Amino acid sequence: MRTFLQIIREFWIQILLSFKWAVYKVCVASDSDNLISVFPTNFSASIFLISWMFGQVIRVKKQHKIEDEFNIVKSELTSLLHKIETQTNNLIGYSTGGDSLAYFTPVIYDDNNISLELINNDTYPVFDFTGNWLNQDEENPDKGIKPHPRYPFHFQAIYPGKLLRRALNFDISGKESLRIIISAHTRSGRSVWQQFKILRVGDTIKIAH
Repeated sequence: MRTFLQIIREFWIQILLSFKWAVYKVCVASDSDNLISVFPTNFSASIFLISWMFGQVIRVKKQHKIEDEFNIVKSELTSLLHKIETQTNNLIGYSTGGDSLAYFTPVIYDDNNISLELINNDTYPVFDFTGNWLNQDEENPDKGIKPHPRYPFHFQAIYPGKLLRRALNFDISGKESLRIIISAHTRSGRSVWQQFKILRVGDTIKIAH
């Protein structure tokens, strides 16, 4: 009984339309037609055709629904993969420093003292910022090795948006100029090369970099 009621619920429109079509064909049939076969012939043909058409409509609707659900799943997977990629990059960046790089910027504190402050304006911390600086105006006693003595430095960590004050300090008392070259690299392999030229012009200190 339950199956029968389910069939009625799903096919009542097809049955109703087919019944009306068969009745119409009986009404317009000529006297020479076999009225006994007109009704079942037209009813069966019409219910098959209408059911097939309804089935196609339902199939297309289901296909559209499946495609919509697939697109939703695809969009959610794409978003999830993007989040995973972002989190992975952040994990690597905060662990190793990623592509972040720090650099020096000069600050004049008074007529005889110049400092280079270390700044990180990138997304991730800069770890193990290691390098050396040399003064081109300073001669190396042993010129056979290097023409200018080199002074090493190492800063363990510079965090994003932070500034390390007085990272390198220079006393220019009695000097008219100071030419500094700095080379450094980070834990992740990024490198930086900077050059500063400090000139005393009268009572004013000029810095080019």
